[in-house]
Amino acid sequence: MELEDGKVMQWARTDLGCQYKAFSCDGGMTWSDIRPAPEFLSPCSPLSIKRNPFSGNLIAIWNDHAPKYGVIPGAESWGRTPLVIARSSDNGASWKDHTPLESDPDCGYCYTAIHFNRDNSILAAYCGGGKTYGTAVLQDLVIRRISGF
Repeated sequence: MELEDGKVMQWARTDLGCQYKAFSCDGGMTWSDIRPAPEFLSPCSPLSIKRNPFSGNLIAIWNDHAPKYGVIPGAESWGRTPLVIARSSDNGASWKDHTPLESDPDCGYCYTAIHFNRDNSILAAYCGGGKTYGTAVLQDLVIRRISGF
């Protein structure tokens, strides 16, 4: 993800309880040490971040394991719940408006694609499945319209 100051931010999923991130100041030729990103508590699942071309905000969607949601993922979810969206108006320094999109403890959600519409809505497409659906987390494609975010 290219930031407004020209830096490039990369992130990586881990099995260490959160995403990790690193930065490059030379277009990706060299990178800082990769470090924990405690703002993105998560299981070993992907994080999606994209800049809204209409507002300039960064939008993140990931499986947020912050305790404030009170969701204890079931085995059928692969730990990939809840699925949460948040925004950053300061180039990723802070994240606000954390909003659960999905929180069924028996289902998992992952591999999100993000599309921005001119009407200030977001289309989020992601895999979903688990016990409620009767099979694996990657079984179904969910497409959701998020307004006013």
